[in-house]
Amino acid sequence: MDQIRAAGRVGMSPETWENTTPAAFNAYIQGYLDSEKERQEAQRVNAYNLAIMVRAAVGAKRMPDYKEFFPGNSGEMSDEAMYSTVVAINKALGGSVDGE
Repeated sequence: MDQIRAAGRVGMSPETWENTTPAAFNAYIQGYLDSEKERQEAQRVNAYNLAIMVRAAVGAKRMPDYKEFFPGNSGEMSDEAMYSTVVAINKALGGSVDGE
């Protein structure tokens, strides 16, 4: 019953679980645990960065501007940059681009 509970926690359907070998199930669980560790590490890094920004904001005589916290990232993409990003994603997913 614990394996079924674990399968549910990682998002595996009962039908998939029934048709999965023990070795494949263990590999699936290990992959899930690895991705959870990566997610937790990313959350720790974000919390640390937030603490740095709060410290900078509290210790400053004035609130730093958004662009001071994130230099070089205006949050906007040019048309050319957007197109090249879409083309790269399309190619990565196996798509093709007309004219190439």
